[in-house]
Amino acid sequence: MTKAKVSIIIPVYNTEKYLKRCLDSISSQTYKNLEIILVNDGSTDNSYDICISYQKKDSRYNIINKSNGGVSSARNEGIKIASGEYICFFDSDDEIEHNMIEKLLKNFIDYNVDLSICDYNILNNKIKKKSQIKSFLISSKEEYHKNYKIYQGYLWNKMFKTSIVKQISFDNDIHCCEDELFITKYVEFCKTFFYDNTKLYNYYIRSNSSSGTQKINKRQVTKIIARERELEILKKYDFDIYKDYYISHFLAMNDIYHRYEYHIVEKKQLNKMYKELLYNKSLGCSFKISIFIRYRLFWFYYYLKLIIVLKKG
Repeated sequence: MTKAKVSIIIPVYNTEKYLKRCLDSISSQTYKNLEIILVNDGSTDNSYDICISYQKKDSRYNIINKSNGGVSSARNEGIKIASGEYICFFDSDDEIEHNMIEKLLKNFIDYNVDLSICDYNILNNKIKKKSQIKSFLISSKEEYHKNYKIYQGYLWNKMFKTSIVKQISFDNDIHCCEDELFITKYVEFCKTFFYDNTKLYNYYIRSNSSSGTQKINKRQVTKIIARERELEILKKYDFDIYKDYYISHFLAMNDIYHRYEYHIVEKKQLNKMYKELLYNKSLGCSFKISIFIRYRLFWFYYYLKLIIVLKKG
């Protein structure tokens, strides 16, 4: 296999409880030619000290210490100094399987693709489930977008070409769905992709994480702006290709409008999107019923879903 260097960029912000688990999983990778860039984004706990301790033990670690600006600005700082031929972006409170880098890089080389993707585990004290989807080669951007639901817009289950990454950047004003927007920009430079159904990344759901809270702030609302920019890129394709992105955008706006009534979501725009989905001939009847319930009967749907989740938990 090639001895190409892989740059790993990890924004770090107040994750002292989980950071060692993450860094240990990276230090012990079967593939050794790594550049590990830790971007301390103004942590107020002991995260920075932990980063320093790993740098002292392993020369592959490189630390950037900056004032808090969010994950987008942190990743951009990491990209500036990345010297590897390939880049991975990981979260500092997760961990990777011991052969993740080796496996993703091997698929890159064997299939001569522009983006290498793997499956992942979502862990919340539950048993890991076996993937039901076979590995496959994705031969076009259109096919990639159509299969979007399989691999989602996550950064952490992908390996990127540095030559492409350095042509784009993360939007510093976007703090939610910034990863999906970045990947959409990246895909425009790609021809082929490979999806590996091996679960190589372990994503941990924390009870105090932003995904589990009922509160919302201005940073989270930037997901609306992110998806608007994303759809601006995708509008050149047929609706059938980008419909999952459009539906995701509508549901996010619908959720924010009903639960938080932020001024960024206009009722007029939301109603227009609802009608476009409801009268679209390519969407099935059961889906349209679901859209009707989630829009017109939002609170009924919301609490019913909450009850189901609590019963399962």
